[in-house]
Amino acid sequence: MNGTSTHHIGAVAGYAASASSRATGPSGVSASGSKKSASEGTDKHPPAGYVTISNNLLASLRPTKVFRPAQPAALSKHDATTEQVGSLTHSDQSKLPHITSMCFDDRGEHLVTAAENETFQVYDCRKGKSTRTLYSKKYGVHLTRFTHTNSAIIHASTKEDDTIRQHSLEKNTYLQYHRGHKAKVTTLQMSPLDETFLSGAVDESVRLWDLRSSHTQGLMRVKGHPIVAYDSTGLVFALTISERALVLLYDVRSFHLTPFLSIALPERTVPTALAFSPSGTSGSDGSLLLVGTANDTLYILDTRAGVLRFRLVGHQGLQDVAGGMGATEAIQEAGISGQEFSWSADGAFIVAGTSSGDVLYWAIPASAQASLTEPIDIHPFKSSQRHSSGAIRSLAFNPRAAMLATASHDLTMWLVPPPEE
Repeated sequence: MNGTSTHHIGAVAGYAASASSRATGPSGVSASGSKKSASEGTDKHPPAGYVTISNNLLASLRPTKVFRPAQPAALSKHDATTEQVGSLTHSDQSKLPHITSMCFDDRGEHLVTAAENETFQVYDCRKGKSTRTLYSKKYGVHLTRFTHTNSAIIHASTKEDDTIRQHSLEKNTYLQYHRGHKAKVTTLQMSPLDETFLSGAVDESVRLWDLRSSHTQGLMRVKGHPIVAYDSTGLVFALTISERALVLLYDVRSFHLTPFLSIALPERTVPTALAFSPSGTSGSDGSLLLVGTANDTLYILDTRAGVLRFRLVGHQGLQDVAGGMGATEAIQEAGISGQEFSWSADGAFIVAGTSSGDVLYWAIPASAQASLTEPIDIHPFKSSQRHSSGAIRSLAFNPRAAMLATASHDLTMWLVPPPEE
């Protein structure tokens, strides 16, 4: 895999500081989580070593390094250089494997991606380079998730069976096989609290696991294709079904009991992703829940009030690249997996990739500014051209740094420009 840099990533990483005041990021410094613009009030001159995540900062993010995959054998007439990959015809580009999922580790220092060509790639976010390419030719790989160490991941399988596998990146060997699902795993989330994780599959089940055991710790039968997400405490998880316009909230400690809250979505909504806001930064208490969809509107739920709070309009969902399928069929058949949405590290913004390859940014108002009666429509304040071809199928915001990663056939790292001397 080749990398093309528009400027030196190491220098920029030193400026892209952490968005959490509790820990350090790739640069080894912490950052403010305020949502106020850098041109306003006290945020105009943040303390040395701090970066305020603001509209201006997000608008300044630029593609800094692009990693492009080697070409398949069918394209061997081309030399596999980055420049020539970039000049392939649209037909040739469509034959390149998509990156289908990605995940930063807890410290934001490493990124792992999974691709359709049964590879997963590990990147060093400090140095801006690929450090390792690993293969899962027998089982395939999807929904890569770091555990609470940067040396191990869990991932779903795409062939052979539907076992969830725990893999050591250091030893390149499997540590555990989590068997139970009987169909494609479509959602996989590590608990932020401990060594447990949740999964959901097309077999209409949600399972609770422990990294230290191959056996299911909890089983929930559902009627449809589930999507799950933990809140920032790890004590609550949200569940939605692609076929139902409803979000349910459960207490993890009462996994088998009924949900303690249900929130209705607009009719005909087909959810593809759930993500709770981070807590402890920018005044966020972690109670907002992003509901991603395959179409042109995303939703933010207030799980404390139990209401739909915001509609994020102006999106171009991946349903647009599903060949005219209905949204539900597209999710199952066209690889639409809800991996193209993310909160910013401070919980004040939503970032999303689109079917056209653009990146959109929405600023989420503070709770005190939100209407208590009707949901508010929010338009993106910025659209960034991705400078690459193809729909963005996966996107992630670094949890500790002002860094964005987007992926289609290739992986692009976005950083803010270095400060002027």
